[in-house]
Amino acid sequence: MMNLPQAYQRLVEKLTVQWKLLACLLLVFFIGATVIALLPIVIRRLLDSVLILEDWALVQEALFAMLALCLVRWVACYAGSHLMHMLTSRLGIAFYGEIFTKLLALPASQYRHFADHKRIDRLFHHASHISLVTIEKLVLVIKESLIILGLFACLYYLHRDSLLLVLLLLSATILLYQIANDQFSKLSQKSRKSFRNLTQPIVESIQHHKEIRLGQGRERENQRFEKAVAAVFLSNRQKVVMQTVIQLIIEIIVIGIVALSVYLFGLQILHNQMYLGQALAVIVAISMVCVSMYRMARIFVSLTHDRRHLESVFSFLDQASDEDMGILLVQPVRGKLQFEHISLDHKKWHEFTLNLVIQPGEKIVFTGYSEPVKDRLIDLLLRLEQSSSGRIWLDDYLLNDIKIDNLYTNIALISQNSVLLDETIAGNIAYGAMQSANEAQITSAMQASGCNAFVKEMPDGLQTKVGNHGIEIGKMERLQIAIARALLKSPAIIILDEVFDANELKTEATLCAFKTLIENRTTLIFSQTGSCWIDFDKMIVLGEELGKKFSEES
Repeated sequence: MMNLPQAYQRLVEKLTVQWKLLACLLLVFFIGATVIALLPIVIRRLLDSVLILEDWALVQEALFAMLALCLVRWVACYAGSHLMHMLTSRLGIAFYGEIFTKLLALPASQYRHFADHKRIDRLFHHASHISLVTIEKLVLVIKESLIILGLFACLYYLHRDSLLLVLLLLSATILLYQIANDQFSKLSQKSRKSFRNLTQPIVESIQHHKEIRLGQGRERENQRFEKAVAAVFLSNRQKVVMQTVIQLIIEIIVIGIVALSVYLFGLQILHNQMYLGQALAVIVAISMVCVSMYRMARIFVSLTHDRRHLESVFSFLDQASDEDMGILLVQPVRGKLQFEHISLDHKKWHEFTLNLVIQPGEKIVFTGYSEPVKDRLIDLLLRLEQSSSGRIWLDDYLLNDIKIDNLYTNIALISQNSVLLDETIAGNIAYGAMQSANEAQITSAMQASGCNAFVKEMPDGLQTKVGNHGIEIGKMERLQIAIARALLKSPAIIILDEVFDANELKTEATLCAFKTLIENRTTLIFSQTGSCWIDFDKMIVLGEELGKKFSEES
């Protein structure tokens, strides 16, 4: 598992991509830190002007300087907030884009993990937390570090001995933080173990509910479960106690340092070794250092808790993508397909292989199949899945040796539940690689598919927005758009996925569009009912027994 430094190192590398914006933000932070460091010096000047020099002109000058610093501080805070929002927004958009690109590049077998949307929701929740919270915390660490360094310089200027007290405070805080971090890690492991012990009796009780009821052991199981629950709450209580004790120790250290500073400075004032204004300015500076260090400690603790978000997202991004191993470019593709001993098993105890040769331009109807068998055959042809045995040939070339883009350019898939892939009708027809098509080509495909009948009624014609963010259109219109998309693509192979099983799609216009689409093209028609509205060359039953018989005869 990825450890914390590696995870945050990768996140910092992503930050450096926006180096110009980050440099502007650091400049604003530097200005803000300089203002904070100058504030105790101005306070000393103000107090010296009142208590020692009694020069009201200098008092007014010091007050004006303090007001100017406050104004600069306000402008720096506003600019820093604006730049921070810009930085997190850009990184968040890039982060989301990287995750989405990885999603589209995953092997098809991985998509079953995202079927219920829960994993996607969890993944993007982690990404959202990183982009909106964790990145801001990292930048705030830099901001607080600059403030602390500025205050160190201020203390060195005001009173060098006071800097030793602050360094003592810093050393004690770092040591305490390290001890606390180690203890929290142990308690977190103990808490996770207690939680696992809590779920174990629940699972066992459900699995063995018959034996528990017959043995009249409900009271015994309740007692065992109560002990597991008590262990969880005890572990959580230990964490709360540890956090309270550490916070108390930090407060004691801070109060002790401040009290010691007041005492030492009081002695120096009594012996005329320090003026009251200088002492108060040093106390203000030390207090500001304590506040900044406290904020820094809280940020580090929260960053430790963000570890799971980073690990989840980076482990997803580190997954292997679906790589194209093809090297051949087949031009032109005639559409001959050959299946040699292709296993379509979806149950281990069935021996079902397909041996079939489809000549260019042939129309083959597949029927009698189960849904997994059909999906596997289509996935094998689209190279979304690899066959454990056998080979598939396209125009006498091994399918796996052909470049994937070359393969996809020559295959179109249409189903009865065709989806919209763009916001406009024209964008749906000229989707993806076909977006460079001109208006005349799109119009020609639209007319051949029968789309023009409903497009004429649209308020903006081909530029009408449809789908979730536009006008809702019916199943028939979606199918016609899919046919137009395939006509514009003009592939050598057409796959019709159960489009003839829906009676509501059977119209004269649709039938004419399909005849135009499959003319002189190799067509694979899948129909569970065996129905087909157009002429075909062969019908193949992909059922178990008939499928084996056909395989032997071929």
